Parts: sequence; structure tokens; C-alpha cells
Amino acid sequence: GYYCIDNLPVVLLPGFAEALESRRGGSTSRVAVGIDSRNREFLQSLPETLRELEELGLDYRIVFLESDEAVLIQRFSETRRKHPLTDA
Repeated sequence: GYYCIDNLPVVLLPGFAEALESRRGGSTSRVAVGIDSRNREFLQSLPETLRELEELGLDYRIVFLESDEAVLIQRFSETRRKHPLTDA
């Protein structure tokens, strides 16, 4: 399995990686972090943040996921909870 965290602000990623590495005895090979790309301000700091991860000796892979809004709403309706982006 993976250790997963969703909606982590980009600027907190290096600190999160360091904390996880020290807590797990240096084993952060199975971590998945979701970052919301709608926040342009945080994304502007992404290149610098990735350099920080490299300086820490951490490997990473970027996976970009895109979906139609209707598909996401359908998915969340199947779990019987409202999608966080729908009007309340």
C-alpha cells in the first residue's frame, strides 16, 4: 500500500517528505500526494519545491489526472456523499 495525502499545499511538500522520511526510518518509496492544480499561486512554487525534493535525495514522479466534472460528481454520488465542489 501507499501512504496517501490529498490537497497538500505545494509549499508544505518538502517538510512533509522530511517528516515522513525521519518517521519511517528513511523509507518513503510508497507515498502518493495529491495537489489541487486549481490553486495557481501554489503551483507557481512547484519547480522550486521539486528542486528541494531533489536536494533531499527524494525521487518523485508526476502524474497529471484530468476528468470531466460530471464524471467526478457521479463518482461521489455513488459513495453517498456530496462532491466537495458542488453547491451545498
